[in-house]
Order: sequence, then C-alpha cells, then structure tokens
Amino acid sequence: SLQLMTTNTLPKAVVARLVKENLPPNFRCAPASREFLAQCCVEFIHLLASEAQDIQESSKKDKKITAEHIYTALTKLGFKDYIEQVKVQLVEHQKAEAAKPRLVNKMKGSGFTTEELIAQQQALFARAKSALQAKQAAAAGTAPAPTPSPSTDPTSATTPVAAATSAASTLAPSTSTSAPAPSS
Repeated sequence: SLQLMTTNTLPKAVVARLVKENLPPNFRCAPASREFLAQCCVEFIHLLASEAQDIQESSKKDKKITAEHIYTALTKLGFKDYIEQVKVQLVEHQKAEAAKPRLVNKMKGSGFTTEELIAQQQALFARAKSALQAKQAAAAGTAPAPTPSPSTDPTSATTPVAAATSAASTLAPSTSTSAPAPSS
C-alpha cells in the first residue's frame, strides 16, 4: 500500500482548493499537512475501491463496479452517512459529462473519400520527411536531394490524390539499377 501511495496522489491544486474551501478563512494549513491529507484521500479511495470490487465479484452478475457497489462498500466501511452526498455528486458528474461535446468522426464530415484522406496523409508524410532531410543536410553542411513538392511543381496535378501520389512516388525506392539521366 505504501508503494501505491507514492505513485498515486491527488493534484496539489485540488488538495489546496479542498483545504481552502473547508477551512475558515483565517486558518492556514501547512504544506506537510496538505501532503498527509492527500495521502489519506488516496488510501481511502484504494480502500473503497477494493471493498467495492470485492462486492462486485461476490455478486457475480455485474462485470464492472457500479454505483450500487460503491454505496454498499461505503455502508460496510462505516460511511453510510455519506451515501446521499455521493449520490448528489454522481448526478452532478453525469450532468457535466452529458454536457461535454462528443468527439465526432472528422473523416465522415471532411468531404473526402478514404483514399483521398490516405493520399493527403502520405503527402504530409512526404513533406515532413523532405523537411527533416533538409534540416539534417543543413546541419551537416550538404545540400539535400531536391524533392518536388506539390505546391511548387508546376507539372503536378492540383487534386490531393494526385499531389500525394506524386509526392509518394518521389520517395519510393527506384527498382532500376541504372543511374537516372541528368536533367537539364
């Protein structure tokens, strides 16, 4: 349990806020006392979670710990008086969670097909690789091999798929064994 207390702790700002909210304005709490309070809270949470898990496992009908398991654990541990306040906090938490915006699938609303998105991703990777190579070459004092970029190459197509295909083809290893002819 000592190892758990050293690895799991409450944020100092949370503990400071709890102390400030629950003590009279003219009282101060020493930092060592705040740390001790945080350790006690963590230990209580571990004890409550362990008891709730034991209750959940003995019920055999639930596969996860529910609020009812927590209420039963609080009663078994002698904290029955806190159950109503815990229920109030649970309702507030559920309301806050329901009010949070849900993540949307950005791919569905993008207007691009999966293939176009993959091509765009490949083009981004190609540009990033080119930028990294240029940075490494600059650091080494040599000139990087030129890589046509879709934005500067006038012969490239303007669609993301064509641009990505063009960028990806410049990074693909050549299967030819002969050296390319110099361009003029």
